[in-house]
Amino acid sequence: LEALTRPTWATAMGRDKFGLWAEFEVKGVKSRMRWIPPGTFVMGASPAEKEWAWTDETAHEVRLTRGFWLGETPVTQALWEAVMGRNPSRFRSADRPVERVSWDTCAKFHTRLNDLVPAFGARFPTEAEWEYACRAGTTTSTYAGDLEVLGANNAPILDGIAWYGGNS
Repeated sequence: LEALTRPTWATAMGRDKFGLWAEFEVKGVKSRMRWIPPGTFVMGASPAEKEWAWTDETAHEVRLTRGFWLGETPVTQALWEAVMGRNPSRFRSADRPVERVSWDTCAKFHTRLNDLVPAFGARFPTEAEWEYACRAGTTTSTYAGDLEVLGANNAPILDGIAWYGGNS
């Protein structure tokens, strides 16, 4: 297991069955980050995905030489409001993900969050970082196994891990 010291932005840090976490706080709202260690993985469509994946999505090995912190959950409405001063979401609840925001507004959120939490370094993950974290050490199309599309809005493996057209 990788030994890391508590980042200066963290108000708490620990390890559980999912790995290392660090918590930060903005105006009384706590949020947790997960440490994603460096490693190598196959990025792109797995053989099981070929029938529905983008045709130009060729599987290839990618090596991430540095670990990174990634939000444990999507940004909550409570955190968004603490940072941005307002909540643009239609389906309101403090612990739900913020919605109805653009990429540009999210970039402004990162800037303001970094102003409020010195040395935090919030940013969008790269495409490789995102896929590496989502695959969680597996070689399948999702961390729960290969995705099987059984028809329009019917991919049962997603039911337990995502909100999509088949379970919404």
